[in-house]
Amino acid sequence: MLALKTVDQGLVLKAAAGDAGSAEALLAEIWPAAYRSAVALCGGDAATAQDAVQNACLSCLDGLPKLREPEKFIAWFMRILTRAARKELKRNARWRSASQSDCTQIFPGDESWSFLRTCVLELPKALREALILTTIVGYSSDEVAAILRVPAGTVRYRVHEARKRLNVLLDRSERDTNRRLAGILTDGASNG
Repeated sequence: MLALKTVDQGLVLKAAAGDAGSAEALLAEIWPAAYRSAVALCGGDAATAQDAVQNACLSCLDGLPKLREPEKFIAWFMRILTRAARKELKRNARWRSASQSDCTQIFPGDESWSFLRTCVLELPKALREALILTTIVGYSSDEVAAILRVPAGTVRYRVHEARKRLNVLLDRSERDTNRRLAGILTDGASNG
Protein backbone atom coordinates (compact mmCIF):
# COMPACT_ATOMS: atom_id res chain seq x y z
CA MET A 1 0.00 0.00 0.00
CA LEU A 2 1.42 3.34 -1.04
CA ALA A 3 -1.08 5.62 0.73
CA LEU A 4 -0.19 8.00 3.51
CA LYS A 5 -2.92 7.16 6.03
CA THR A 6 -1.85 8.67 9.34
CA VAL A 7 0.39 11.42 10.56
CA ASP A 8 1.28 12.62 14.05
CA GLN A 9 -1.16 15.49 14.70
CA GLY A 10 1.17 16.89 17.36
CA LEU A 11 3.88 17.31 14.71
CA VAL A 12 1.42 19.04 12.39
CA LEU A 13 0.38 21.51 15.09
CA LYS A 14 3.96 22.23 16.19
CA ALA A 15 5.18 22.59 12.60
CA ALA A 16 2.28 24.93 11.83
CA ALA A 17 3.29 27.00 14.86
CA GLY A 18 6.77 27.43 13.38
CA ASP A 19 8.81 24.77 15.19
CA ALA A 20 11.57 23.92 12.69
CA GLY A 21 12.38 20.57 14.32
CA SER A 22 8.76 19.46 14.13
CA ALA A 23 8.54 20.60 10.50
CA GLU A 24 11.63 18.53 9.68
CA ALA A 25 10.24 15.50 11.53
CA LEU A 26 6.86 15.89 9.78
CA LEU A 27 8.48 15.96 6.34
CA ALA A 28 10.62 12.94 7.25
CA GLU A 29 7.45 11.09 8.32
CA ILE A 30 5.50 11.80 5.12
CA TRP A 31 8.37 11.62 2.60
CA PRO A 32 8.41 7.84 1.88
CA ALA A 33 4.66 7.56 1.20
CA ALA A 34 4.64 10.89 -0.66
CA TYR A 35 7.47 9.72 -2.90
CA ARG A 36 5.82 6.37 -3.69
CA SER A 37 2.57 8.18 -4.49
CA ALA A 38 4.40 10.68 -6.69
CA VAL A 39 6.14 7.88 -8.61
CA ALA A 40 2.70 6.44 -9.36
CA LEU A 41 1.27 9.84 -10.30
CA CYS A 42 4.28 10.56 -12.54
CA GLY A 43 3.94 7.34 -14.49
CA GLY A 44 6.95 5.66 -12.93
CA ASP A 45 9.48 8.44 -13.54
CA ALA A 46 11.52 8.59 -10.34
CA ALA A 47 13.30 11.86 -11.18
CA THR A 48 10.05 13.69 -11.94
CA ALA A 49 8.49 12.22 -8.79
CA GLN A 50 11.44 13.43 -6.71
CA ASP A 51 10.99 16.96 -8.07
CA ALA A 52 7.24 16.83 -7.42
CA VAL A 53 7.70 15.73 -3.80
CA GLN A 54 10.34 18.39 -3.17
CA ASN A 55 8.07 21.10 -4.59
CA ALA A 56 5.11 19.75 -2.62
CA CYS A 57 7.14 19.79 0.61
CA LEU A 58 8.21 23.39 -0.02
CA SER A 59 4.60 24.39 -0.68
CA CYS A 60 3.57 22.49 2.43
CA LEU A 61 6.04 24.39 4.59
CA ASP A 62 4.89 27.69 3.10
CA GLY A 63 1.21 26.93 3.61
CA LEU A 64 1.30 25.02 6.89
CA PRO A 65 0.86 28.10 9.13
CA LYS A 66 -2.34 28.91 7.19
CA LEU A 67 -3.79 25.37 7.43
CA ARG A 68 -7.20 25.85 9.07
CA GLU A 69 -7.99 22.17 9.71
CA PRO A 70 -4.84 20.35 10.85
CA GLU A 71 -6.81 17.09 11.16
CA LYS A 72 -7.18 17.18 7.36
CA PHE A 73 -3.44 17.53 6.81
CA ILE A 74 -3.13 14.34 4.71
CA ALA A 75 -5.83 15.34 2.21
CA TRP A 76 -4.39 18.86 2.08
CA PHE A 77 -0.85 17.61 1.48
CA MET A 78 -1.93 15.02 -1.10
CA ARG A 79 -3.80 17.75 -2.99
CA ILE A 80 -0.56 19.79 -3.04
CA LEU A 81 1.40 16.70 -4.14
CA THR A 82 -1.09 15.88 -6.91
CA ARG A 83 -0.84 19.45 -8.24
CA ALA A 84 2.97 19.37 -8.01
CA ALA A 85 3.09 16.07 -9.94
CA ARG A 86 0.80 17.57 -12.60
CA LYS A 87 3.08 20.59 -12.97
CA GLU A 88 6.21 18.45 -13.18
CA LEU A 89 4.65 16.25 -15.86
CA LYS A 90 3.80 19.31 -17.92
CA ARG A 91 7.24 20.80 -17.43
CA ASN A 92 9.20 17.64 -18.03
CA ALA A 93 8.65 15.34 -21.00
CA ARG A 94 11.05 12.70 -19.59
CA TRP A 95 8.08 10.77 -18.15
CA ARG A 96 7.28 9.43 -21.60
CA SER A 97 10.52 7.49 -21.64
CA ALA A 98 10.83 6.46 -17.99
CA SER A 99 12.90 3.34 -17.70
CA GLN A 100 11.53 -0.04 -16.70
CA SER A 101 13.66 0.11 -13.54
CA ASP A 102 11.75 3.22 -12.41
CA CYS A 103 8.47 1.40 -12.94
CA THR A 104 9.55 -1.62 -10.90
CA GLN A 105 9.24 0.50 -7.77
CA ILE A 106 5.48 0.10 -8.21
CA PHE A 107 5.13 -3.02 -10.38
CA PRO A 108 8.17 -5.20 -9.72
CA GLY A 109 9.37 -7.32 -12.60
CA ASP A 110 6.22 -7.11 -14.72
CA GLU A 111 7.19 -6.56 -18.36
CA SER A 112 3.60 -5.80 -19.36
CA TRP A 113 3.77 -2.69 -17.14
CA SER A 114 5.35 -0.72 -19.97
CA PHE A 115 2.27 -1.10 -22.18
CA LEU A 116 -0.17 -0.72 -19.29
CA ARG A 117 1.69 2.41 -18.14
CA THR A 118 1.34 3.85 -21.64
CA CYS A 119 -2.39 3.15 -21.60
CA VAL A 120 -2.83 4.72 -18.15
CA LEU A 121 -0.93 7.83 -19.23
CA GLU A 122 -3.24 8.17 -22.25
CA LEU A 123 -6.27 8.54 -19.98
CA PRO A 124 -7.62 12.05 -19.37
CA LYS A 125 -6.03 13.66 -16.31
CA ALA A 126 -9.15 13.43 -14.09
CA LEU A 127 -9.63 9.72 -14.80
CA ARG A 128 -5.91 8.94 -14.49
CA GLU A 129 -5.54 10.67 -11.12
CA ALA A 130 -8.64 8.99 -9.64
CA LEU A 131 -7.48 5.57 -10.88
CA ILE A 132 -3.91 5.99 -9.62
CA LEU A 133 -4.87 7.39 -6.21
CA THR A 134 -7.40 4.61 -5.55
CA THR A 135 -6.01 1.56 -7.31
CA ILE A 136 -2.26 2.06 -7.13
CA VAL A 137 -1.69 4.39 -4.16
CA GLY A 138 -4.50 2.80 -2.12
CA TYR A 139 -6.73 5.64 -0.95
CA SER A 140 -10.47 5.08 -0.54
CA SER A 141 -12.96 6.93 -2.72
CA ASP A 142 -13.76 9.22 0.21
CA GLU A 143 -10.07 10.03 0.76
CA VAL A 144 -9.52 10.74 -2.94
CA ALA A 145 -12.63 12.92 -2.92
CA ALA A 146 -11.05 15.03 -0.18
CA ILE A 147 -7.73 15.18 -2.06
CA LEU A 148 -9.28 16.18 -5.39
CA ARG A 149 -12.13 18.21 -3.87
CA VAL A 150 -14.87 16.35 -5.72
CA PRO A 151 -17.74 14.17 -4.42
CA ALA A 152 -16.91 10.54 -3.65
CA GLY A 153 -19.44 9.46 -6.27
CA THR A 154 -17.47 11.40 -8.87
CA VAL A 155 -14.31 9.57 -7.83
CA ARG A 156 -16.05 6.20 -8.17
CA TYR A 157 -17.41 7.19 -11.59
CA ARG A 158 -13.95 8.32 -12.74
CA VAL A 159 -12.36 5.07 -11.60
CA HIS A 160 -15.09 3.07 -13.34
CA GLU A 161 -14.70 5.10 -16.54
CA ALA A 162 -10.89 4.79 -16.40
CA ARG A 163 -11.11 1.01 -16.04
CA LYS A 164 -13.63 0.82 -18.87
CA ARG A 165 -11.36 2.85 -21.16
CA LEU A 166 -8.33 0.77 -20.18
CA ASN A 167 -10.24 -2.39 -21.05
CA VAL A 168 -11.05 -0.97 -24.48
CA LEU A 169 -7.39 -0.04 -25.06
CA LEU A 170 -6.19 -3.44 -23.87
CA ASP A 171 -8.80 -5.30 -25.95
CA ARG A 172 -7.85 -3.29 -29.04
CA SER A 173 -4.19 -4.06 -28.44
CA GLU A 174 -4.91 -7.77 -28.06
CA ARG A 175 -6.94 -7.79 -31.30
CA ASP A 176 -4.10 -5.96 -33.11
CA THR A 177 -1.56 -8.45 -31.77
CA ASN A 178 -3.74 -11.39 -32.83
CA ARG A 179 -4.18 -9.86 -36.32
CA ARG A 180 -0.42 -9.40 -36.66
CA LEU A 181 0.20 -12.98 -35.56
CA ALA A 182 -2.47 -14.25 -37.96
CA GLY A 183 -0.86 -12.20 -40.75
CA ILE A 184 2.54 -13.65 -39.99
CA LEU A 185 1.14 -17.18 -39.94
CA THR A 186 -0.84 -16.62 -43.16
CA ASP A 187 2.13 -15.00 -44.94
CA GLY A 188 4.41 -17.78 -43.76
CA ALA A 189 2.01 -20.47 -45.02
CA SER A 190 1.55 -18.85 -48.45
CA ASN A 191 5.31 -18.24 -48.89
CA GLY A 192 6.28 -21.81 -47.99
